[in-house]
Amino acid sequence: MKILKLVYENKKVISLLLGDCGDPRFHERFITYLAQKGLKVIENSSEFNDLDQRQKELLIQYISSALVGLIAYWVKHPEMTVEELHSFFEKLFLNGITSLTAK
Repeated sequence: MKILKLVYENKKVISLLLGDCGDPRFHERFITYLAQKGLKVIENSSEFNDLDQRQKELLIQYISSALVGLIAYWVKHPEMTVEELHSFFEKLFLNGITSLTAK
């Protein structure tokens, strides 16, 4: 995932901005940035043709907020690799939260 590699390359700055003493506006701007990029992807994908515009916006807002939350966690846990975070996010996004629960 391209965004995770960019975050990794700028991990120290992102860590400061998303940390407890960081800039709350950055958190919101980061979500907005991801949502704008993600909405373009969704609108250009036939997989989401059955969703109306509001549903697409809700979906991408949910995904963007979740990703920023995972990134905030990730920068506080430097032992976690880019691949590990990507794998978790991909599994969660593609298979849903129930894929992570005991059956």
